[in-house]
Amino acid sequence: MDIATVADLKTQLQEIASRSGAVVLDGSQVERIDTAALQLLASFHREMTRVGSPPEWQSPSNVLRQSARLLNLDRHIGLDEATG
Repeated sequence: MDIATVADLKTQLQEIASRSGAVVLDGSQVERIDTAALQLLASFHREMTRVGSPPEWQSPSNVLRQSARLLNLDRHIGLDEATG
């Protein structure tokens, strides 16, 4: 997940946000993630929390956790509460 894929990811997240129901993000396959992708995830998490449906993480990879923690975004994308 990097700046080259952020536009596609944004489109996918907007589609998900337009539906109702619980959102579970599978972070198990994340091998690389940059600041732009983490900022997009933070924005998505904030918006979904605002409408009462904060997304949950399923199996976030160590890379995802460490990158978010390094940029102090783990709380902003819900990884401070994630298990697995």
